[in-house]
Amino acid sequence: MRDALDELVTAQIVKQVAGLYGIAHRGFQAALTQGVVFEERARLHALIAELFARRGHEEFRRALHLLLAGESARGLEIFVAFAAHSQSITDQRPSEYIQLVDSLPDEWLDVYLRFITLCGELDRPAREVYLLRNRLVGLLNVMGAPSAVSHSQIVAHLRQLTRLSGIDDVAELPPSLDTSTRLRTALAAAQARFDLSSERERVIAPRQAITQLVRSTLATSGIAALGMNYELWQAVPQLSAFAALSPAIVIADKLNEGIGARIKGRLDDAWRIYTQLIARLDQPDRAGLEESNHRFTLCGLICGVGMIEAAMGLTTCTSWADAVGDERLHQVNALYVRMLNELWQGNVRDADELKDRVERIRIETTPRQLQDGLHFIGQLSAHANSDDLTRIKYVVDELRLVAQRHPGWIPVHAYAQGEYQRVRGDPGSALPHLQNVLATTRAGRHQVWAYAFGAYLRVLLALRDTHTAVARGRSGLEAAEHARLGYLTIFIKMPLALALAAAGESAEAQALADAVIEDLTQRGSRGLTLVLAYETRAQVAIAAKETASFEHYAHLCSLECRRAGSRVLQAKHAKLVRAAVTAAVVSSDAPPSHQVTTLTRTQLTSVLVGYDQASDRAERTLSLLLRASGARAGYLYLVSEHGPNLVAHVGDPPPDGLLAAVTRCIETELQERDRNTRSLELAPDAASAETHMQWHGDQAEHHQLVLLTHQIAAAFAITGVAALRVAGQFMHPGSLAAHLSRLLVDAGDVTPVLCE
Repeated sequence: MRDALDELVTAQIVKQVAGLYGIAHRGFQAALTQGVVFEERARLHALIAELFARRGHEEFRRALHLLLAGESARGLEIFVAFAAHSQSITDQRPSEYIQLVDSLPDEWLDVYLRFITLCGELDRPAREVYLLRNRLVGLLNVMGAPSAVSHSQIVAHLRQLTRLSGIDDVAELPPSLDTSTRLRTALAAAQARFDLSSERERVIAPRQAITQLVRSTLATSGIAALGMNYELWQAVPQLSAFAALSPAIVIADKLNEGIGARIKGRLDDAWRIYTQLIARLDQPDRAGLEESNHRFTLCGLICGVGMIEAAMGLTTCTSWADAVGDERLHQVNALYVRMLNELWQGNVRDADELKDRVERIRIETTPRQLQDGLHFIGQLSAHANSDDLTRIKYVVDELRLVAQRHPGWIPVHAYAQGEYQRVRGDPGSALPHLQNVLATTRAGRHQVWAYAFGAYLRVLLALRDTHTAVARGRSGLEAAEHARLGYLTIFIKMPLALALAAAGESAEAQALADAVIEDLTQRGSRGLTLVLAYETRAQVAIAAKETASFEHYAHLCSLECRRAGSRVLQAKHAKLVRAAVTAAVVSSDAPPSHQVTTLTRTQLTSVLVGYDQASDRAERTLSLLLRASGARAGYLYLVSEHGPNLVAHVGDPPPDGLLAAVTRCIETELQERDRNTRSLELAPDAASAETHMQWHGDQAEHHQLVLLTHQIAAAFAITGVAALRVAGQFMHPGSLAAHLSRLLVDAGDVTPVLCE
């Protein structure tokens, strides 16, 4: 017997897991059962049910095989008991819930629906239907809810609980009653119904119904988020009437509000609500939630915040991934947060490695994951905005399967198809896909709407239908702002700015593009998002034939590309420059522009903010000074307790004698500064004549020594010196140096020397 089993395992007909044997594939099951008559099939199922009974802890399969053996009533009795017992255990032990999820067969949902239907056919007590639905809703939050039938069961369960809990009674009471009276009256009415109900009608008491309603609300909100299902989200009842009873009720209401915001595309609102909930759930009382619900809700919120921040270009998202990386049901989502971060920072190869890790986890351990799939829109948008055709196609194929399970993802799949055709250079084929998305969704009803509308405007521009792009763009932006889409409006503003520029509306185009840059700067967005904004503003300048403006924003774009160290982003910058050359806005051998000297403090902050390392900020500071002055190489020294310290350089190592010259420059300034000298920021020309010095090395190299200093109250702060090698025309960057000096102090990179 053992030899025969070993042979079947070798042939991969039978598999062995934890010492137990089973058929390896469904195809073999069909082959083995084909031709078996009903009576024999029923007898075999009965024997299998006995086998599972002897094993113990296999009531799910035991009940199923009793059902298939024709023993429906007995199978239902065992299945109801299994559902009730597993619910009581997993509510308090998260590890038991994980084991339950991993133990369920692929056809688990059909089995539950079959037994629920059987309750009606056998006219079973109302409590049995309740127990099965209650367990079903909790499982659907992890396992997925791909069918309209399962959604109808969820809605029926919620409606039953709202009636049992007394929430329906609150709505029927006069609004003139105070909150406390309304609550007491509603609970009394619900309790009276429970007391007067027959044994067959009785389900659970109102107080217990409220507890279960909170759990089911949390689960249903998660199911709606996973399926991008606006209608299911709307079916979740408001619990605010019972808020005084438990903090868990407030949590459930607030979570549903946050998930609704995310489904609608109000990512700013979702982020705000999620972070507030995380802070509340971190309190010792766990906001009144049982251990399992608390743990899974908290981890889900953390993943949600991480994905939102990653898609906004906020590198803070990685700290959220760290928080859930060891969670059994969230390890894949933690990797997806990191993957989105790499994509939006332009690091495609690193993102691919993280995606490969996800695939390895699925192959090696096949764990089911909570809320798996919510990364797709952020991933797709990153690929589309990077013009990455190959990876868009990969996501299109993945989304096809998701859309088959979840109707709410059909518009996302259509958007993906539209982006694929747009990026491959076929706007005519892209247009109907995007029009389909806009016809089936609207602003504030689906997160993908704003992304699709922006792609639609880009397609109109590619088709040279500028008039339609401007008209539709203006109405679309108005709809987005009316729906309070916040961050997502940037994906409409950028193509609308390009359309306005093409139509000759330069002032409006510039204002829109500048608004996007300001928005992203205030958020601290980095990488691809910020590059897109600078790129848009530079393209507006190309359309207006404004060379200086183009060079300014193209330079900011270049700085961000260099900061990210991404070939993808650098390629976008190169494409931008080629477009300017083609439009004769700049020549291929044009010298550097001196417009950097006119940067405002806000614009400079947008260049330096978000860098995690002082060394990065130092390099960007020197790069700006080189650009503004026309110098090709140079050195940046910042003051320290031991004297000037070299923190960045471009070109060869510093020549001998330069450090001594920089030291003398600072000492001279400390000795000779007049108390009444005006601020460099207010009088850059006068100040530059006073504060710069020249130094010639042994090899006749010529350096301008630019002092970094700014006014603090009645004193002047000296932060360092930039030694810029002169090779031709030189413009002293006095005002820029003052701005940068202040920013370096604000960033904590230097402790200045003060002189009065």
